[in-house]
Amino acid sequence: MTKPSLVAAAALVAAGAGVVAIPAMAATKTVKATSANTWSPKSLSVKKGDTVRFTWSTSVPHNVRKTSGAGKALRTGISQKGSGSFKVPAKGTYRFVCDVHPGTMKITVKAS
Repeated sequence: MTKPSLVAAAALVAAGAGVVAIPAMAATKTVKATSANTWSPKSLSVKKGDTVRFTWSTSVPHNVRKTSGAGKALRTGISQKGSGSFKVPAKGTYRFVCDVHPGTMKITVKAS
């Protein structure tokens, strides 16, 4: 073993047998508009710190707007192709809707 390796090994032993906690990485979950004017999936479970990304590229226009839940507002413009993202700031329930199709394009996101 080289001298730097021995020093590193000794430091790990001194730090409690080399156990290092690595925090979980935040994820991005994608929600897509369907040709039936719905969001897919219709509900979603995420963790605090995750990002929910909405996308659409269809023959009819859509948008996405956050209607409830903590954190910053989300409201995109209405277009045939677009996207919007929301970083989940806290545990709780979040609701999103397409203003063009509010009866069919709504989704509930639950964050733990």
